Amino acid sequence: NVQALYDTLELLDAAEVIRAVDALEAADTVTIAGVGGSSIVSQALYQRLFRLGRVCDAPLDAQLQVMHAALAGAGDVVVGVSYSGVTKDTAQVLDRARQDGAVTICVTGNAQSPAAKAADIVLCSVSHETRAEPIAARIAQLTIVDAIAVVYALRHLDRTLVSDARFNEAAVPRSI
Repeated sequence: NVQALYDTLELLDAAEVIRAVDALEAADTVTIAGVGGSSIVSQALYQRLFRLGRVCDAPLDAQLQVMHAALAGAGDVVVGVSYSGVTKDTAQVLDRARQDGAVTICVTGNAQSPAAKAADIVLCSVSHETRAEPIAARIAQLTIVDAIAVVYALRHLDRTLVSDARFNEAAVPRSI
């Protein structure tokens, strides 16, 4: 897991992270897509951005993801998460959204994949898995998502502090 983080840091292009945050800031709508294990990362990005006050959606159903992509256009951003980059659903979502003028972002472990080729911005993680479940890959991709959220939060610190206070006010009464 640690090696995946070091390797991802070596490969990840900081300028692409900034481009991704710029696109998210400028977007009219943001849709985040991922299926299977990648849905964990897509939901993490959704929760981080939503908590920061960035209205977005991350449907879990693959057909809903395609529907969102079909309605996306200029001024919108669609983020696809696929470690392999060959997941047909995610590649299709990115390709469809890009055809209609949306900015597309792909978080992947395969920069040469169909999903990456359908993206305007590619954020690559690295993982040399020895097990069937790509645990280290997920940790590396969650770290990329965290980097996006931190940059976004720092750019909108006043709003972040207000959103965080409101979140804590709502969540504390629900804690045991």
